[in-house]
Amino acid sequence: MANAGSSRAVIVGISDYQSAEIPDLEYADKDASAIAKWVQSKAGWNIDNDNIMVHVNDEATNAQIIVSMDWLIEESREGDRALIYFSGHGDVERVTKYNNGYLLGYDSPPSVYGAGAFAVNYLKDMIATLSDNGVQVILITDACRAGKLAGSSENGTGVTAARMSQQFANEIKILSCQPEEFSLEGEQWGGGRGCFSYHLENALYGLADSNNDYVLSLTEVQRYIEDHVSEEVAPQSQYPIVQGPSRTTISFVDDAQLQARRSLLDSEGTKFLAVNDRGMEDIFLSEADTIIRKLYDQFLVAIENNN
Repeated sequence: MANAGSSRAVIVGISDYQSAEIPDLEYADKDASAIAKWVQSKAGWNIDNDNIMVHVNDEATNAQIIVSMDWLIEESREGDRALIYFSGHGDVERVTKYNNGYLLGYDSPPSVYGAGAFAVNYLKDMIATLSDNGVQVILITDACRAGKLAGSSENGTGVTAARMSQQFANEIKILSCQPEEFSLEGEQWGGGRGCFSYHLENALYGLADSNNDYVLSLTEVQRYIEDHVSEEVAPQSQYPIVQGPSRTTISFVDDAQLQARRSLLDSEGTKFLAVNDRGMEDIFLSEADTIIRKLYDQFLVAIENNN
C-alpha cells in the first residue's frame, strides 16, 4: 500500500462490560492497546496522537465508538488510509426476523441491542463511505467469542461473524476466525492475550516478512497468522479470515523493532497452559451427559497439574 496521504486509526477493546449479563473477557483491552502501540511505532504507521482514537473498557461506550467513526470519515481524504480494530463481543438481536448483527460497546444493554450497540450494517455504511471517498480501509475484528448472550439461541456469534466476513466495499479484512469457530485466549500468549491478536501483532512487527525484503504484504500476514494460530490452538479449531488484494503493502519493517520483538519472544519461552475459550465450556457442559462432565472435570485437574 504505497500511501502518500495521512493514516488514522480507531481502536476499541472491551474486556470489562458494564452489564453483569454480558460475560466479561480477559484480554480484549490488552489486545487493543498492543495494536495501538504498533500503529504508533516505527514498525507500524508511525502516526501521532492526533490521528488515533483508542477506547478500552469503560471508555468504549457505544456513543464514543460512533463519534470516533464519524471523526474518521470527517478527517479522511482521498489517498489516506484508515485502520479500524475491534476486540470484544459480537451478537445478534432477537426481535426481528433479520437477526441483525451488532458489536457490543461497554454500555450496550444485555439484550435490546438496537437501543445501544454498534450495528454491523452501520459499520458497513461507514466503510463504504470511506472507500467511496478514496480511503484505503483495513478492518480487523476479534469479536467471535462464546458466552451466554442474547442471541445465543440464534447462534448470534456465528451469524455476526458471517456478516462481518461479507465484503462491504473494497476494504481489507482480517478477522480472528471462521463463523463457526471461537477466538481463544490464554496466558501462554504474551503473558495473557488472545491468540489471534498476539500473533497478528508479531506478524505486523515483521515476523511475517518471509522474503526479508522489509515490505510486509497482506499475503505474508495471512500466511503467518493462519499457520501460528491454527497450530497453537489445536486440537480446537481457529482459522483467521483475510480478505483483500494479496499484494497490498500493510507496512514496512523496522529492523530494530523486529530484533527487539524476536528477543522478547525468546525471553517468553513456551508454557503449557490451559486455553481459555471465552465461555465455550458453558455451551459444552450444558449439552453434556454425566460421563462427559466427569471426564471434563478430570481433564481440568490434569491441566492444573501440568499433566
